[in-house]
Amino acid sequence: MRTPGGSASARTAWCACAVALAALALPPRAAAQKVLWVDGWYGAPAMYSANGDGTGVSSVPLPAGSLPDGLTYSWRIGTVIGSSAWSGATISRSDLSLFGPVLTLGGLSCVRGVAVDEATGRIYWTSSNLDSLGRIERVNSTGNVHVVVTNLGAGANPRGLAIAPGGRMFWADFDAGRIEAANLDGSLPLTFPSNLSGQGPWGVAVDTVGQRVYWSDYVGGAIQSANYDGTGVSNVYSGLSNPTYLAIDPVARKLYWVEAGSPRRWRRGPLLGVTPDNVSVPLSGYGGIAVIPASLLDAQPPAGPTDFALGEVTPNPAPPGAQISFALPRPARVRLALADVQGRAIATLAQGDWPAGRSSVPLAPAGRPLAPGLYFARLEAGGRTFTRRIVAIR
Repeated sequence: MRTPGGSASARTAWCACAVALAALALPPRAAAQKVLWVDGWYGAPAMYSANGDGTGVSSVPLPAGSLPDGLTYSWRIGTVIGSSAWSGATISRSDLSLFGPVLTLGGLSCVRGVAVDEATGRIYWTSSNLDSLGRIERVNSTGNVHVVVTNLGAGANPRGLAIAPGGRMFWADFDAGRIEAANLDGSLPLTFPSNLSGQGPWGVAVDTVGQRVYWSDYVGGAIQSANYDGTGVSNVYSGLSNPTYLAIDPVARKLYWVEAGSPRRWRRGPLLGVTPDNVSVPLSGYGGIAVIPASLLDAQPPAGPTDFALGEVTPNPAPPGAQISFALPRPARVRLALADVQGRAIATLAQGDWPAGRSSVPLAPAGRPLAPGLYFARLEAGGRTFTRRIVAIR
């Protein structure tokens, strides 16, 4: 392994970083992180990707009115997005290309923070529906085993959620003004001292190297941290504009957070606090944020598709604003058409020569949402034909 030159102190710092990386089973390499975030602006929500310094921004639109909120990244199952709609909220997944998030579980309500247990691939989230009691829920990565882990009681308003290796989860209760913890089955609950997090804790993230929990204080404009057992409280940042969700790069020792005040943006700074880096990316709305260490990016497979495919409709059943995706391993002539249950042509959604890669198009012939009913999408590309069943709703 090639190590950097420089002073003895620099070499010592490099060795310490290498030890931390070994503990995470990640190869040490200095490169740019990747940051993912969702903008929950009601009329034009989107998911974004950028380098750790805010450059190289790319985006993909999400269905209008979907209210994307929670976001996390798992090396095991990819990007996970939760939507905070009062009814019809969803858990969806995407790869690093941001191409066509695929529905994992629907029919939920007020999904806030999302996290993944890397040991099992299970997705956990907080639900802040005050009518049906705040709770923590989970589902397996295929979406077919949905469990309520713990009911948090009347008045609970859980927001951010994070999971530490070893099976301990931490969440913020916005209304109660406290940070709480439990095992992944809800056992051994712990409430951090109630005066730690001010009046509005929102985001939660864990530093797996330092074994500390970080949380944002929305009302107080601050970020604080503590040990996993709630001891050793430290003020990390203050004077922020309504900080919400957090994310941590444990390798680069960086903290990322979203500010919902004015100006609305995401920012970055050292885990030890003091002064934020000069990185600030503006937002229209706000939502979750996730960061992927450079060493994990090195391990990713190529992002481009390896075969022709017609993707899932997102979401399905499809409300106005839903999209359908397709993938091309090489440039090809494409025809993507829509038909009703009698096989009658309704519209052509995409036609002509198309570049290689992944694309999404709206299910809105001539800009008009589909009438409720059953439809079939048919893709012709590369000498092959693919079909998807679509249920349109209003």
